[in-house]
Parts: sequence; C-alpha cells; structure tokens
Amino acid sequence: MKYKVIVPPLVEATIRILPPTLKKMIRAGLEAIKENPHMGKTLKDELKGLWSYRVNRYRIVYRIEHSRIEVQVIDLSPRAIIYQRILAWTKRIQE
Repeated sequence: MKYKVIVPPLVEATIRILPPTLKKMIRAGLEAIKENPHMGKTLKDELKGLWSYRVNRYRIVYRIEHSRIEVQVIDLSPRAIIYQRILAWTKRIQE
C-alpha cells in the first residue's frame, strides 16, 4: 500500500535549490518512502517516533501516520545539522 507523502513548503523550497543530481536523488528517496516508509531508520531518545532516510549526505526526517496512511516529512538537511534542527523543532512543539 502506498503512503501519501506530505512535504511542507519549506522542505519543497529546499529541494528546489539543490543541484539537479541531488534533487533527483531526494525525489527518488521520497518515492521509496512512499512505497515503504519503514525503509528508513527509527530515531531514538528525544526523537523517538521519527524516522530518518539517508540520501547521500542528506537526511529526510519524517513521521509515519499509519491511521491516515501518510508520511509527514519534518525536515531535509545535511547530516551535519539535521539532528540539531529536529531537536530544536521537537522542543518548540512541546512548549
């Protein structure tokens, strides 16, 4: 069963400015997640409930909503900064 992948406007904007080769790889990664959202790696500790899918040096971080058969992309960034960004995001939504 294919999941619907929801990509927020900020992540779409990030994808649009990437080099063409990387953009194509990211789009292929999103298609792979659509086919099987469990292909990624489960995150732990403060990021429990989120998944990460590797595309070159980038990570697509997302949440699976099984009841709605959808995947919500949270962020897309290079590995070097993605997890700090996601930690900051989780703290903001908890406040």
